[in-house]
Amino acid sequence: MVAQYRKGRKAPWVVQVRNVSGKVVTSSFGTKEAAEEFEKSEREKRRRQRKGLSSPREEILFIDFVRSWIERRYQTLPRSTVDQDNSRLRRYWLPLFCDRPLEVIRPEHVLEELDRIQFKLGHSAADRNRHRALLHKLFHDAFMQNKIEANPVARIPLIDERKKTRKASFLKPEEQERYLEGLYAEGNQFWILGIILLYTGARIGSAIAAQYHDVDFEAGIFRVRRLLERASGTIVERQKDEGEDGETIVPLFPRLREAILTRRAQTPYNRPHDFIAARPDDGRYIAYERFRDAHRRVILRYKLSSITVHDLRRTFATNAIRAGYSKSEVKEMLGHSTELVTEKYTLRDISHLVEKGKRIRFGDTEETCQPKVSRIGNAH
Repeated sequence: MVAQYRKGRKAPWVVQVRNVSGKVVTSSFGTKEAAEEFEKSEREKRRRQRKGLSSPREEILFIDFVRSWIERRYQTLPRSTVDQDNSRLRRYWLPLFCDRPLEVIRPEHVLEELDRIQFKLGHSAADRNRHRALLHKLFHDAFMQNKIEANPVARIPLIDERKKTRKASFLKPEEQERYLEGLYAEGNQFWILGIILLYTGARIGSAIAAQYHDVDFEAGIFRVRRLLERASGTIVERQKDEGEDGETIVPLFPRLREAILTRRAQTPYNRPHDFIAARPDDGRYIAYERFRDAHRRVILRYKLSSITVHDLRRTFATNAIRAGYSKSEVKEMLGHSTELVTEKYTLRDISHLVEKGKRIRFGDTEETCQPKVSRIGNAH
């Protein structure tokens, strides 16, 4: 690390240094004095590092701090929780801030990426808030360790997650067959995925990750024990909001059993660890976005109730209640923690009362009853 003079340049004095990641960085200066001052400060930094003192803030890179931060979290938090944080950082934030020092990251840099995740990639407001909370915790720990001067995420507000424009809904019984017919026209893999959603109540990530060995034909059960993480694009052996090895068991209803057997006979990807709703070309799982687009096309083409993919879970809960299952049994099949959560999924359906009223012609009489008017007073 010696100041060098290079003839014919606007800034002829050059100092080359190697940063903490091993990369050689060249700094140019217009005068010899400025180059020597920079060289002196760099030598002081190296002296402090050799004595075991903390690195200067401008030398602490985002990737280095994230690596040590994740390692510490694995020692104190559940592995499934840290795996999700690690996936989000690797997929979205490390490519953006990889070799950038922590100190130079500004709120506008973080806000720009959060807007891209929500508006361009189509993630929900809740998922955006999860990214924001993750970075807030990371930079707060860096601030408490005196790695940065201020937390850049502290100024970024949370987004309101409440959906005020649409009420939760479900498919009516007469609409469910038309919905499945529409999915079959879109592709056999979409049809079997719709069957799984309607007859297990599984979340879309769990239905996509379902494999043939999850089905026990002898015991008559369907195990929901796997999840597709959209943040990382990987399949994990757990359920949402549950620890590792968590699973939900649902009865293998006749329609579901018949559909899975039909699907297995029609596809070459029918080994125990193959996905039930596999893509026909390579046997991989269906991307959530592909099924969501097919779902929207079917809803519009057949003029069905305006529902989201998650409303199919509510449809299962409503059908189960109408079939005679208790709320505690539905809670167990959906994997809810309390019945209060289940009540939000079992939406009130009075269509059967309307149809019965039409059959018995309630209120339809041949005679029209006129109310009698009584006069109060003396008769003359």
